[in-house]
Amino acid sequence: MAVTNCRLAFKTEKKKQCTGYREVSYENAWMMPFILLLVFLSPWGWLNRMDGIREGDLQKKRKGYRILAVCFLIGLIFLIFEDGINHSPIDQIPYSNKIVYACFITVVPAYIFLRDTGVLCPTGAACCGRKGGYGATFCMAMGEFWEYGMMALCSVGVPMCGLWSTMACHDVQIELGHWVPFLGYMAYAGILLYFSGPTRRSSINLQYAEGWVWIAWGIVFNIYFMPGSGGGLFYRFFHGGKTSPNWGPDQQHIFQAMFYIFCGAVGIVAGLMGIRTGFHIALLGWGMFSMLNVHPQYCLLARDMHILAGQLFFGVGILRLFNKILETSLLMTILSGAFVFSSSCTVTWGDANFERISYITVVTMIWGTWWAYIAYLFRDHWNIQEPLAPALNGAPASNGSAKQYAAVKPVDDDDEPLESGN
Repeated sequence: MAVTNCRLAFKTEKKKQCTGYREVSYENAWMMPFILLLVFLSPWGWLNRMDGIREGDLQKKRKGYRILAVCFLIGLIFLIFEDGINHSPIDQIPYSNKIVYACFITVVPAYIFLRDTGVLCPTGAACCGRKGGYGATFCMAMGEFWEYGMMALCSVGVPMCGLWSTMACHDVQIELGHWVPFLGYMAYAGILLYFSGPTRRSSINLQYAEGWVWIAWGIVFNIYFMPGSGGGLFYRFFHGGKTSPNWGPDQQHIFQAMFYIFCGAVGIVAGLMGIRTGFHIALLGWGMFSMLNVHPQYCLLARDMHILAGQLFFGVGILRLFNKILETSLLMTILSGAFVFSSSCTVTWGDANFERISYITVVTMIWGTWWAYIAYLFRDHWNIQEPLAPALNGAPASNGSAKQYAAVKPVDDDDEPLESGN
């Protein structure tokens, strides 16, 4: 079946493969400057707060609170003034975006208060110090997980919901088919950035972390797509032997989720055997490249964005295979943006305002710029800066400084310290 232009198909309503697209509206375009503020202010506020707590710096901690207060004020503005007209062609919850903003300005401040006052357990030594060995390590790791997870939701999730509001997409739940994998892809990009420092990238812990992320997201994917599509792969068992009208995409989604679990398990098992490798991610990149290139879409722009995501997935696999962790994180972030911007709402809006190649270019630049901002902001917090190469033959360093830098040898968490001989 021929693939047609999204905008033309929406206006004429003659092409079945493009039905379901909504009209393009601009009643919430005023939100865009506030979204940009939220994207850049939120991670800066979280970083100052976390560093202030870690370093015992009260001034830095207060600075973080002030910045986050501005973010919550922006969320309150969204909640009050966002026009929640539902432009979806099917019945949806008309104020689902407002629910997100309400949670942002209530739940997140409550989380910060309870955590920083020590009511919540994973606040550091106050809770974890009572445990020993692996338990203490796990407790501290879970504390960091919640911190970075909440930061990501505030810095990406809420602004993205605001962006959907500017495009008159007030039915977040219909977009979950793209938001669910998007959140998983962003989580993996964040893990890669965290492990990209010269002292972490060779650690076997990276394989365990990414393995469990893909296993977890494969399970989440299965849970979402099975009930969400009336049974998914097992549709006929719940509908009297009838074949699902979307049996092709349903099969692809379910087996995609199973492939996530398989590749994650390969990475974990290889790590348990002492094998440091990126082969499991290369395998995942190849599989997703193959799937996204043939995944049926409504229109040309949606098809092109899915193909781009597949190509980027293949690049992620190759870079991870050669242990280029920082570059893999960048490509994974752009991939996440390309995928979530291939949803039915965004391609309709994009097709009405952009030429196809321009839309792809703008999406790539936006997500690449945001990744660069986060990497720069957390360069010291996560120790992701590369050490300067030592001078050769006593010559000055390349930057003209007389200060010499020793090369940093990657440290493996499992390695035992070498004993000096006598």
